[in-house]
Amino acid sequence: MNRKRRAQSNTVSREFRTYEESDIREAPDIKPMTDDLSRDAPVDADSRTKATFAHNNYRADPELQTGAHYVIAVRRIACRCNGCARALQRPIMTRYSPHEECERFPIWGKLNDWKLVTLKPTDEEACAHMEADEDLVIQDKTDGMAACIAQGDMLAMVGTGEHAPNGYYIVEALSAAYETENDMQLELLDEDGKPITLDPKAA
Repeated sequence: MNRKRRAQSNTVSREFRTYEESDIREAPDIKPMTDDLSRDAPVDADSRTKATFAHNNYRADPELQTGAHYVIAVRRIACRCNGCARALQRPIMTRYSPHEECERFPIWGKLNDWKLVTLKPTDEEACAHMEADEDLVIQDKTDGMAACIAQGDMLAMVGTGEHAPNGYYIVEALSAAYETENDMQLELLDEDGKPITLDPKAA
């Protein structure tokens, strides 16, 4: 997490609970052990919120995000055995599907399967926080792209028209990348040196 995002974070507080290896017992004991976490949920929280709190392993995978929905994967106990590590390398469609490769599967069974949870705002203030977080994500992506572009690089920009027969323009960066304060019209030159006006919203 970079300093800019950390400074603007909407997180009010962070509380951590840790387990020792000796705390992880047989399967029947896992559920009450992790259900104890649900006491951190607000008093008026619904059952789904309390159930989510009863998990100790949260994973915010960028590939789970679709459109305006925020999705996280949760499970009761974190595990980084070889089987679980291999499962997290699978394509996103099956990455969080149940599997029996976990070294502790004979003990835990299905109790430690991943579940997908969609995060939703609870009020207008939460909506504003989520919108602010979206802006921070876009800024992070902008910073990352700018850091990768150097003068002379060839870039692909999505577009339409006679100069983009394959659905994109191929352009050459004439300088290092920089961020503008306001929207602007980009003027490109075709192979013959003639100007092409490109709307950045369509690029």
